[in-house]
Amino acid sequence: MTGQRIPGVPLVDKFDRFMLRHRWDLVINVHYFSAHSIAALRIVSHMDIPSVTVITDFHAHSVWLAQSDHFFVPAPEVQTEVKLAMPKSDVTVSGIPVDPKIAELSEADEASVWKMLGTSIESKLKPPTGGRLILVTTTCEVIADALSVWKQVFDFARSNPSHRVVAVAARLSHSKLSDAKKAKGVKGLDTLGSELVAGQENIEVLGFIPNMPEYMRLADIIISKPGGLTVSESLALGTAWFIMAPWLLDVEFPNRDFLVKHNIAWNVNDPAEIPRRLSDLFCCSGVQVKTMKQNALKFGLPYAAKSVSDYTKALFRKKRVPATTPPSLCCCTRSKCVLLSDGEGPETSQAKQGCSLTKHSGGMRSCPSTCHKLSDLKQTDMSSCIEP
Repeated sequence: MTGQRIPGVPLVDKFDRFMLRHRWDLVINVHYFSAHSIAALRIVSHMDIPSVTVITDFHAHSVWLAQSDHFFVPAPEVQTEVKLAMPKSDVTVSGIPVDPKIAELSEADEASVWKMLGTSIESKLKPPTGGRLILVTTTCEVIADALSVWKQVFDFARSNPSHRVVAVAARLSHSKLSDAKKAKGVKGLDTLGSELVAGQENIEVLGFIPNMPEYMRLADIIISKPGGLTVSESLALGTAWFIMAPWLLDVEFPNRDFLVKHNIAWNVNDPAEIPRRLSDLFCCSGVQVKTMKQNALKFGLPYAAKSVSDYTKALFRKKRVPATTPPSLCCCTRSKCVLLSDGEGPETSQAKQGCSLTKHSGGMRSCPSTCHKLSDLKQTDMSSCIEP
């Protein structure tokens, strides 16, 4: 998507033109940009393409609510929000589609998952009876701030040696830093974390790793950013949460609120609170953390992708053929028009950019390169658009 679409004022950009030039059987939107683009094109053109939207947050923000044939949502609350805003819409509570690996891990027992990680990792990180496994990742985009969270978790682990900590730097790892930053002596989060815990056996610091789902499956609690996909994975795997409030992005607040509402997460306002909050969470034989993990599993939908796939299969079984594909569409202002698609297949409109549209009152119009208002888009027959 090359430009953000304001409701009612579409930009005919490269994405729109690409959609208009080709034949499509179905569009599955996992971002609201494309959902709005398709919805607008269906209004102003001949486009008759099935379009469905997968909402990847635990709140139906208004930006998600472009007209679609079907919505797939992560939870019943989101279904209610969509239905309130768009009463005639079809909505399925499917969950957010995740990697098939998540579904496999959700069915695997812990012993099998430890075996996947290897005996050396199991011997170091598998907690003894009464101990818990804490997974802490990047809680913000600033290394110093993320490190302040890690320090508090490490302090807790030093004082409570029966617990284990896996700290994953991910995109803030040293290997992901630019050469320019490395040349200036900037260190990655994993490098700084390793310096803090040298010789401490119950803490493992990692960089960018491919097996995060395995650690999430084994962890009792994750301290991280509540992005929609991460939350969906953690629910499927039954992981409790600590959420660091100071660094949440706007779209993450509703995800945080969903987790807190259902007693899957605790909100933490300051890194200094972490040791005390972990002690509270793990006390009394871990009753609280066990409850939170069970609550997470209630909302876990590891086979969300199958719901979307089943819908697609049912749609194709109906052998629905778009009425016109691709459509012909001219963009017209009061004085100028441009042919966006001639209805004859890939890339043909580029060759027709020099066309002019005959005025109703007679005469010719030259072609502009873009449209800026919904009212500028007009359906037209090819016979009306004539090469100069």
